[in-house]
Amino acid sequence: MNSLVTADYRRIAKIKVSTPMHISSGLDLEHSLLDQVLKGDAQCGYALWRSKQALVVPKSATHRENFEQACDFCETQGWPVVVRSTGGELTPQHEGFINLSIVLKCKKNQLSIKDSYQVICQAIIQWLGQYGIKGSCSSIDGAFCDGEFNVVIDGKKLVGTAQRWKKITDPAVRDDGSDMALLMHAVILCDGDLPSMWKIGRASCRERV
Repeated sequence: MNSLVTADYRRIAKIKVSTPMHISSGLDLEHSLLDQVLKGDAQCGYALWRSKQALVVPKSATHRENFEQACDFCETQGWPVVVRSTGGELTPQHEGFINLSIVLKCKKNQLSIKDSYQVICQAIIQWLGQYGIKGSCSSIDGAFCDGEFNVVIDGKKLVGTAQRWKKITDPAVRDDGSDMALLMHAVILCDGDLPSMWKIGRASCRERV
């Protein structure tokens, strides 16, 4: 059984922002959290934040044909496009969604990809369980940015997840045996006009975002 490096609870970075922000500011906040762990300013950390309406895509999308034209099209529909550092596919953001970002220190090869996704998925599933809601991990045919690490309730996607690994290079930060920082992100679909989001998602795919 895998175990994460034990955190010094006096050095946990905690960020909570209730007012919806531009998605770029949210991603900057996420990167700031990662940098705090990489530099040793925090042992681990989390951020809860909300974004204004936008479409978020991985860097790989920027290499697609007609990417700029597709971004212009989405902008005219009220959906600016922003590139993120984590993987996955196109993901809508909305003021009715809650973003949870977690950064942990760990050892290389300590966690498999599946195990690392389960860290954030199980945290959310256990939280839901406290309110009598049963969640599980599953792919959902037709869902945006689909994958086996969605958190699902009654066959419907509630949470999408993504992650990024980065090497810790400072020897002083690695002295506890950890050599990697793991950034995990979950977007929780709490409220909003979901059909319109699926519509712009499909349209953007036709335009090749």
